[in-house]
Amino acid sequence: MRVYPWTSNLHGAAFGGALFSATDVLYGMMLAAQLGRDYEVWTKAATIEFHSPGRGTLRLRVQLPPEEAERIRTVAARDGIAEVVHRVEIVDSGAAVVASAQHTMRVRSRSAG
Repeated sequence: MRVYPWTSNLHGAAFGGALFSATDVLYGMMLAAQLGRDYEVWTKAATIEFHSPGRGTLRLRVQLPPEEAERIRTVAARDGIAEVVHRVEIVDSGAAVVASAQHTMRVRSRSAG
């Protein structure tokens, strides 16, 4: 994410809402894609903590190993629902942490009703 006038606050740093939005969608989309159409993925809860002003180009890396998706699929198939906590950090070009977010995802097997 590049900090532009339309994604910045009055101090020229990244607007907190833009940072939060950047963290919100990626993991859920990746998880839904790996689990397939037999599962629903929803964000149940989310928090963000701001550590320092974000300036310039900001990055976040979201990883979802196939083993993690398979573990979630197994729990959701067995119990009908799985809750997954995922944490992600947003860093600046110098690798300093700008913000960290935590999302609790609710995964439901569609066959569970």
